[in-house]
Amino acid sequence: MKFSRVALAAALLVALLAACSEQSGEVTGEAYVARVAAQFLDRDTAARRKRAISEPSYRIDIDLGLAEDRFAGTVVAGFKYGGDGSPLTVDFANGDVKSVEINGAPVTFDYNGFFITLPAGSLKTGAQELRIAYEHPYSQDGAGLYRYVDQEDGRVYLYTDFEPYDANRLFPHFDQPDLKARYTLSVQAPANWQVVSTMRETA
Repeated sequence: MKFSRVALAAALLVALLAACSEQSGEVTGEAYVARVAAQFLDRDTAARRKRAISEPSYRIDIDLGLAEDRFAGTVVAGFKYGGDGSPLTVDFANGDVKSVEINGAPVTFDYNGFFITLPAGSLKTGAQELRIAYEHPYSQDGAGLYRYVDQEDGRVYLYTDFEPYDANRLFPHFDQPDLKARYTLSVQAPANWQVVSTMRETA
């Protein structure tokens, strides 16, 4: 009889500890932690965003004739949203955000120079269309979209360098490797320029 009571007490203790562990894990997993304003993507933000969105795609329109020091663009991001109602961030370093629309409606957003924050509740479950108009200076350090005037021939040369986390210097998007996407790129440039991409032009 004494053994049975000890065994029962031990069993209850194990069950209690297991329940506490499960509850603690649930709280930790659900708690929202605001993203740090810095030029990097932390693991927790990437993991939460991976759970929240899927099937991203982008229509990117870039205007290279705006000025010698900066370019303009519009990106339309399509994706499926199944998040928990927490704010969603869109990576975009050192640019100017002109407007943000979700499913055709203007959205109040926050931009800190590193990423755009879409407020909680601005997204519905299911298919989304996010439209962002922006401007961005040409890169001075070779990352993102770099512009260079050759002193020998006087021509303007541009190229992109996106590794390891610099594609968001060209256009706002979810810049993480486990959210691969299809994209369509449209470029406005002077008629005498040659624009080259990894795919042949269709128009």
